Amino acid sequence: MRVFAALMLPEELAEKLGEVMRSAKSTSADVRWVKPENIHLTLKFLGEQSEEEVREISARIEKAVLGVSAFAVELRGVEIFPSLRRPKVVVANLGGGKGEVLHLFQRIEEALAELNIPREDRDFTAHVTFGRVKSPLRLASLEKELAARRDLLFGEWKISEVCLMQSTLKPEGAQYSVLERYLLREK
Repeated sequence: MRVFAALMLPEELAEKLGEVMRSAKSTSADVRWVKPENIHLTLKFLGEQSEEEVREISARIEKAVLGVSAFAVELRGVEIFPSLRRPKVVVANLGGGKGEVLHLFQRIEEALAELNIPREDRDFTAHVTFGRVKSPLRLASLEKELAARRDLLFGEWKISEVCLMQSTLKPEGAQYSVLERYLLREK
């Protein structure tokens, strides 16, 4: 199974990003856009795992989030990441609450390291990917389209659970399903 740990975007924020996508598509930039229902924040991509490994991963994530309180983040602004010179993805960024997301990532990273799952070799930057750049064609026009929304506040997002997701690759794109939900403690 191809799995990852994620924070799933609420429907109303996914719809707002969907509006940005519809507008951005008019630029005809060479970007593969994520279906609004698939938009999420990846905490840890785990790749191909056996059913037994998924059970062990699940138990570790459950332990890692134990005692972590629910919190709010802001979804704010969009950009091409990491830069226009080295474009990889189109993302929505987080405003307030980034520190709490980083703390959650670190707890999960630590718990999964006990299973010899490699730690990330680059710094964790909390963001929500909603497009994958396929080539630099017409990126300048996409950048202009996104510029007006660089600091736009999409809304607040209450993080109350972490999901263990399965990704099934299909010709029409990845299909995601929730394997497990780990509730955060209500304050």
